Amino acid sequence: SNKNYTLEGGESITTSYDIAPKPIDVTWGSTKFPFTGQPQHPTATAVGTIGDEVCEIIVSGAQTNAGTYVATASGTLNSNYTLEGATNLTTPFEIDMSYLDDLDIAVKAVKYGDKLVLSLVGNIGNGDVTYTLSFIDGDSGKARLDGDTLIPEHVGKVLVSATVEETMNTHAKTLENVVIVIEKGDLDLSLVKNETVYGTSFDLETVGNLENGSVEYSIENGTGSAILSDDF
Repeated sequence: SNKNYTLEGGESITTSYDIAPKPIDVTWGSTKFPFTGQPQHPTATAVGTIGDEVCEIIVSGAQTNAGTYVATASGTLNSNYTLEGATNLTTPFEIDMSYLDDLDIAVKAVKYGDKLVLSLVGNIGNGDVTYTLSFIDGDSGKARLDGDTLIPEHVGKVLVSATVEETMNTHAKTLENVVIVIEKGDLDLSLVKNETVYGTSFDLETVGNLENGSVEYSIENGTGSAILSDDF
């Protein structure tokens, strides 16, 4: 206040101001990535914000395949800041070919009588795959390969190796001697004949006995009754 002046009889004076966004710059994070099969780009961090205020930077130019590219900081998600006049808005970055360190066979067990279509986890470059089969000395396991299908021939364990060819994104890899367990199969047994006429007899026969194993029969009488006999 100042006693030499008075506002009596004076006029109110108002004005408006435009608050422009504050110019900021950016710094870039890591610019070297391994191939993952997913789009990637460097992250940009705002430089010059006020206090602890957060300003997320929009980055364009994400890429998936191995190669050299350019990422661009194209805007902000905080309207208090602008990249206008910034000098570090682009950066080169690289996506390198990856090694298939996590390669493995997806399923490692199959029942006798079934077939196992072999597949891999960790083949992120989708390289062509060749499978080979070998056997374990002293083990009863036997099987054969038809392309990528393993067909069991005897219960036990066998060894499967897989070779993945190099792609534009991944190095070649050989996965050696993965143990595949061939388990006992489930028989779907049924009788050839399931009805007869009173006073007649018939031989019991089954279907589904794939290995011709020994069969023992028993009878549980219901509303009717019958007996098993070797005399007929």
